[in-house]
Amino acid sequence: MSEFDLTEDLEPEEEPDQEEFEGTEPGATSPETGTIYGEAGEAETTPHDLEDETEDEE
Repeated sequence: MSEFDLTEDLEPEEEPDQEEFEGTEPGATSPETGTIYGEAGEAETTPHDLEDETEDEE
């Protein structure tokens, strides 16, 4: 290994628990961020998106 390789002694991180992630429930809304998740568990609408929509309407 190279003398500049700082990763040789590092062990790979373990996979975090699914419970640590938001949006694991399909169709859920995060109480912390207000993000709305779709049926696939992916973020569909964020509070920032909603702010942009209301500014466009004005």
